This record gives sequence, C-alpha cells and structure tokens, in this order.
Amino acid sequence: MRTYRKLFESRTIRAHEILTKAITSNELISIDHIKEMQSDVYDKQAEYILPLMLQLIKKCEKYIEYKEIEHVVSMLEDWDFKVFGNDKLALIYNMWLNTLFDELLQNHLTDDERLFLKSLPNKFLEVMIEKWAEGKELNYILCKVYEDKEKPCIYIMAYTLLKTYKQIVTSIGKNKKNWRWDYINSQEYYNPVFEGKLVKYLFHLKTYTGVSI
Repeated sequence: MRTYRKLFESRTIRAHEILTKAITSNELISIDHIKEMQSDVYDKQAEYILPLMLQLIKKCEKYIEYKEIEHVVSMLEDWDFKVFGNDKLALIYNMWLNTLFDELLQNHLTDDERLFLKSLPNKFLEVMIEKWAEGKELNYILCKVYEDKEKPCIYIMAYTLLKTYKQIVTSIGKNKKNWRWDYINSQEYYNPVFEGKLVKYLFHLKTYTGVSI
C-alpha cells in the first residue's frame, strides 16, 4: 500500500503536486503558485485513508450500529476531500479520527505512551487502518473498548462513527445545515482593550485550521 509515512507529509505532497503541474505546463513559478499552495484545502491523507475506513466499516453491516450511521457513510462517500470551514463532511471525518484515536488509547497505555502517540495521531491511525484493510491485527488488544470483547477490530469503525454522530447531534443538533468543521476547530483571539464593548467584534480575531493535518 502507498502510505504517506513512506513519502512526505500530506501538505508537502500537495505543494509538490501544484509545482509539478506548473512545471509540466511550462509555467514559470510565480507568487500565484505560492498563494495557491497557501490557500489549498485539499486533504491528501483523507483522500488516502478515508476510502480504507469506509471499506472497513462496510464489513460491519451485520451490526446494528452500522444501520444507525449508514446515512453518514453515504455522505462521506461523496466528500471531495476539501476542508472548508463550513464543510460538514470535514467535521465528520476529523471527529471520527479523533474519536477512534481516543477510544483505542483510553485504557491501554501509560500516560507517557499516550502523550507520545498524541503527537502523531494521524500516523498511528494510518498504520492501524492499513493493517486492518490488509486483514492484519484483527484481534489487536487496543480494539477491545466495547462490551463484547469477541468482536473483531473492524467493529471499532462502526462503534466510533456512531459515537461521533451522537456527539455531533448532541453538541450541534440534528440539522445538518449547522454541521461545520470550524464549529469545533476554531480559535478566537480576544483584544482585552475592547472586551465588553459594542465594537469588540471588530477587534477580535477568529481563525480556523483549514486542513486537518
């Protein structure tokens, strides 16, 4: 399998693609290409890893949890991997990854081990998802986070996506028009001078991370 652990980071790959396209088109590299790289929101790792996740979750069709999130799976299948602030699919995908990571590690590692893996969660998950897609590590001890310890590792895909869906509904509501990636991935910077004044929103900055990695 082609993995980004063996190549470059996802953002580096996108920059490489943009520059390669310009060079093969006999274009001179310009400030516009730099702007394109800086404003790019295409998530290369999602392009690689999400199809594997969906492939695995479809093996969970016999479990009742899958029936509850089948409509979410259908939504994710149509995602274009562009991570805009108002994108509901980017919200689902990234929350799913975070939930999967937390569930795998919550009860099985020391604080030091958990802290180390927290520094590279996407790479850790990428390794595990690749192995499951290849039919390996299907009884991995970290998967046993649910009551029925006999269920295979791939069951955790349905378990965590359902948990993600419930978290979104609880925190944002059922109306999918309100589901936005920047809802949980934004940071507001306050200007204390204008705190409590009518003009404070002119001086406060709110930003969000465009891409998840």
